[in-house]
Amino acid sequence: MIGRHPLAVRLVLWTIMVGVVAIVMAIGAVFVLNAADQRCFFEYPQTPCPGPDDPALLVIQLAFFGMPAIWLVGLIVLFVYQIRRTGKKQAT
Repeated sequence: MIGRHPLAVRLVLWTIMVGVVAIVMAIGAVFVLNAADQRCFFEYPQTPCPGPDDPALLVIQLAFFGMPAIWLVGLIVLFVYQIRRTGKKQAT
């Protein structure tokens, strides 16, 4: 059954991979922000608090906005690949 639908398998694997990467990125960035916030709280005068230019915020934005865009581009590439592949099979 799976052998008849290789595109579906590729789409599911692509979706799972991008989702896992996005979740790992977001969790890592949240832990980094939390650690920076705790350092700021306990060592206030010496340690600055994380601001809007903190790199962890960029990672969170990439996880929530960039990864879905990358996922969509990957879907388009998979569909174009499948269309071209089936077109070559029909030509022969």
